[in-house]
Amino acid sequence: MQHIRHQLNHIQQEYTELRKILNNQKDESIVAVWGLMNAGKSYLLNMLTQHLENEYFKTNDFRETAEIKTAQFGNITYLDTPGLDASNTDDLEALRGVARADVVLFVHQPQGELEKIEIDFLQQLKNSFGDHAEKNIILVISKVDKATPENIQLVENKMLAQCNDILGFSPKCFQISNTRFRKGMIEHKNALTKASRINELNDYVHQVASESKGVSKQRIAVKLAELAEESDDVIKRLEQQQNKLIRNLADEFDSFNQTVDDLRDYVTDIQKRYRAI
Repeated sequence: MQHIRHQLNHIQQEYTELRKILNNQKDESIVAVWGLMNAGKSYLLNMLTQHLENEYFKTNDFRETAEIKTAQFGNITYLDTPGLDASNTDDLEALRGVARADVVLFVHQPQGELEKIEIDFLQQLKNSFGDHAEKNIILVISKVDKATPENIQLVENKMLAQCNDILGFSPKCFQISNTRFRKGMIEHKNALTKASRINELNDYVHQVASESKGVSKQRIAVKLAELAEESDDVIKRLEQQQNKLIRNLADEFDSFNQTVDDLRDYVTDIQKRYRAI
């Protein structure tokens, strides 16, 4: 019973949070960036929003806050979410941020294939985006200057194979270097800027975002309907437990009443024998 009550409270909390997000949304495209800690999310956001000299999104190796930081650049609002697998609280906060997004950039550094927690999150994203998943989830391999092109390509091939096996499709994937982009922009080295592929990624993000306005609202509406259905199921289970408890109590009372009747008959019999003496 306590578990069901806790589940209902969780559903109510999530429902209220999503309704608040839905009511506060403006007519703009929202792009969320997510990935493991130190994957290069904040650095990428600084490059996409042209914060080349002064960081707007902090890139420290340690977590300063679990709060989602936002920045509007052009007609897009960017969300920097806490790193995956930092803590349950941070993961929940990051999920709330992604719930608002029309597009999600999933950042992965090239140390190997996708980890289980990344795959689990991508599966959640796919379920959340529904028919929009294949276009609106974009993979980003960061820090490509830290490995050889051959190794980077091997990582991408493994990632796309994993996605195809688990998600049923291979998302668009970009290999980028934030450091090359920053150096190229500051020192006016066009070849270095181009080699970073940040502008290529940026153009694609704007294209998808412009075609995806309102996707987050659709996702939230679907999730709200799912929560309503889930709450109905929980209430039905609660009613079933309640009815079972009532039946058990009734059975116990039947047994108790039978015992009282037997005792009454016994006392009556004793009284009759006493009077007969």
